[in-house]
Order: sequence, then C-alpha cells, then structure tokens
Amino acid sequence: MKAVADALDGEIPVTAKIRLGFSDRRLAVACAQATEAGGAARLVVHGRTRDEGYRPPAHWEWIAKIRHRVSLPVVANGDIWTLEDYWKARTLSGCHDVMLGRSALADPWLAPRIRHWQRTGERLADTTWAMRASVLKQYAHRQRQQLPKKVVVSLVKQWLAQMRQGNAEANLHFQLVKRITDLDTLLESLVVSTGITEPA
Repeated sequence: MKAVADALDGEIPVTAKIRLGFSDRRLAVACAQATEAGGAARLVVHGRTRDEGYRPPAHWEWIAKIRHRVSLPVVANGDIWTLEDYWKARTLSGCHDVMLGRSALADPWLAPRIRHWQRTGERLADTTWAMRASVLKQYAHRQRQQLPKKVVVSLVKQWLAQMRQGNAEANLHFQLVKRITDLDTLLESLVVSTGITEPA
C-alpha cells in the first residue's frame, strides 16, 4: 500500500479492499490500521474472512469495529442483495457507503433501485427478466465486436449464471441455454417465455 501511495504521490487517491482476515478475525482491525498507515484514502471491507468465502452471513458489525478504529472512510461490502440488505449493512456497519459485488452482476438494476430509495423513499419494481435479457444482449453485442463468438457465448453464460442468484426465471433461462454453443441461437433463446409469472 505504501509503495503504491508513495509512487502516486497524491496525484491519484489509492483505495484498498480487505476481508476480515484469513482464517479468523483477530487481526481485522490491525490490518485496517496498517492499510491506513500505508496511505489508503478509502477502505472497502468485505465482512467475511477468506476461509468463509462467500458463505452467509457477512459480519457487518465487524466492519463497524474497524470503522471506529481508523480515520479514513470505510465502505461496507458483502451479502448486499436487496434494499433490505443495503439498509441492514449500513445500519450494522455505520458506513455511509456500500460496495456491491456479485449482486451487481446478479441484478444490474440494484444500484439504481438503492439510489432511488435513498432519494425518494419509494421502492422501484423488481428487475424483470426482459430487463435482464436486454442487458445480456447489449453486452453480447459489444463483446462480439472484438471477441470470437464462442468466447462471447461463454461470457454471456457466465453472467447469466450470476443472475440466477435469487431469481427463478434467470435460473430457468440458464437451464434452457446452458448447452447452446451458437451465439445467435443463445441470444434468441433469451427472449423465449418460460411461463414464470414475475412478481408485480
């Protein structure tokens, strides 16, 4: 951290992201303090250890312990999949900001929904399958300009696999297209009706 911060000499703010530790959380605060001492301007904390991987729950309360022991801005990360998760993460961590990771891939409209809720107190409707399919098709269109079709097929399937998290219709579409190898066939299949009625 110090080597990067020194090399940039304040021209570009250096940020860092850490977990709560490798196998346990005993050094979480010390690691955060070392990051700050090294020159980090902002610190994102994923509320789990490396050994915990992505298994719920994220320990947002531990992020609060770190936030109280450093002076740089701290950003909460981990298990923020819904508006309720966002509010709980902010409440338990005390952080003003959060970072979305896998959830931003699972639902590309989660961040705009959070922002709308922040500004108005109103909940936007859940992301529809048509919205998800549209972003996948736009992504494929951009990628196919530079990459072989078979690579784009793989990339679209990878993103669709992320969208399966908590979404029955995305999961069903993934099952329908996972063996398709032709890009155009894959993209056409994304608009096929699954018969699932989405919540209003």
